[in-house]
Amino acid sequence: MPFIFYRSSDYVAPYLHLNTDGESSIRCKKLDLYRSMITVGNPSFISKRQIKDYGLARAIYSSVIEKIGVVFENIQSDREGMRLHPIYHTHVSDKKRIVSYNLGMAFAKFYAERLLDIGSLIHVEGLKTLGAIQFDTPNEGRGREPDLVGQCANGHWHVFEAKGMSTNQLNSKIASAKEQAQQIASIDGTTPRTLNACATYFSDKRILTHLADPESKEERSLNISREKFIDSNYRSIFLIEDALERKLELIAEDNFRYYGVNLEANGVNLKVGIEEEIHDLLKQKEFSKIPQFSRSRYAENAADQRVNNLSMGFDGIVVKYRDY
Repeated sequence: MPFIFYRSSDYVAPYLHLNTDGESSIRCKKLDLYRSMITVGNPSFISKRQIKDYGLARAIYSSVIEKIGVVFENIQSDREGMRLHPIYHTHVSDKKRIVSYNLGMAFAKFYAERLLDIGSLIHVEGLKTLGAIQFDTPNEGRGREPDLVGQCANGHWHVFEAKGMSTNQLNSKIASAKEQAQQIASIDGTTPRTLNACATYFSDKRILTHLADPESKEERSLNISREKFIDSNYRSIFLIEDALERKLELIAEDNFRYYGVNLEANGVNLKVGIEEEIHDLLKQKEFSKIPQFSRSRYAENAADQRVNNLSMGFDGIVVKYRDY
């Protein structure tokens, strides 16, 4: 499993241990990034308008499947490491911008999970579409809102602003990301545990991310429906089920059980789904139990994470190669 690299700064207790002295490395596989794209790949996500205008299958393709294809096509991963695929340099400038944006989101999701134990990380625009988020004050020209809001296993809120680039502009991009993240003063009346700026540089040799936790400027507060927030994290899986007209089937492999469905995404054959007990909690609408329960289920299945053909997140979402 290849390494990717990161530097992090400005974190305070209880996250002081995240600050690095220079660069650190962490293992990452493309499956982890495919899984990330299921929840953070498209800011508009899957709206009723999209479904009405284009049909459910097309909405799923543009919001999920096409984004998995972005990782498949543009990230190269082998024994030499993980890096930008040469095909990226053949894209026109507009496509490069779209690819960089989506890859930035994928790596933000990866680091949110691995460093901060954030299982659910959702795009703010997607939450707006679903009526799950409300800002107490209008933007009033203060700059764009941060991209993502997340919740860790302890129920604490976190903010993420993600940037992606193929030229080394890390200093300017991390500064811009800080400005967007530090707008937020409170979520549901409490101070977010972290306000994360996350800028990732994809080069032909490796992938490097800068993370920082700036102080809040206390400009804006927001409220989130926790039930809608949790529900939205898994919405794409159940919509994939509807779009493909295939039911999620209970799959048991090496003492690991999950509900899954076959999915082909731009040439990569996957099974995507949800760990069995988390799936059952969702069906029973026991949303309050999911953040803590999903973290414990991840720990119980930690050994399965070391195999190259399976990726399960803290939220219990599963992605597996069908033909590994």
